[in-house]
Amino acid sequence: MALSAEPIVLVHGGAGSITDAQLPVALHGVKTAARVGFETLKCGGSVLDAVQQAVRSMEINPQFNAGYGSVLTWEGKVEMDAAIMNGDDLNAGCVSVPRRRDTCSFRAKVQCFSQRKRISKFYPKALWSRINHRKHLKTIRIV
Repeated sequence: MALSAEPIVLVHGGAGSITDAQLPVALHGVKTAARVGFETLKCGGSVLDAVQQAVRSMEINPQFNAGYGSVLTWEGKVEMDAAIMNGDDLNAGCVSVPRRRDTCSFRAKVQCFSQRKRISKFYPKALWSRINHRKHLKTIRIV
C-alpha cells in the first residue's frame, strides 16, 4: 500500500535576536516564504524549485539577511554561501561566492551542473555566465 502525504514547507528566518517590534514583520516574512514554496509545489514545481523560491523570497525581504548578510571572514570581508540537499538521493549542492546576492539560485545551478560530482576549483563568474559549458569546471568524482 502506497502512502501519500501533503507536502509541508518549513522555513526559518535565521539566527539572532528579534525584538517584539520586529516579530510581526519577521513572522509575515517567513509565512510568505513558506507560502511561496508551497505554491511552487502546487503548481507542479519540484522540491528544489520550491526551496529556491522560498529562499529567494527571503533574499529580497529586507527583514532577513539572506542573500546579503554574513559573518565576516578573517579578512573582514563578506562572503555568501548557500547549501541544499535532496533527502531522497542525498544529492547536495553548496557554494560560497563573494559578491553575489542570489547564492541560492547560483548554488542550484552548481548542483544541477555538477551532477553528483564535487567541484574543487572554479571561477565563479565563468560558471555563472557559462553554466552549460563543462569546460569551465574542474570536477572530481565522489565515491
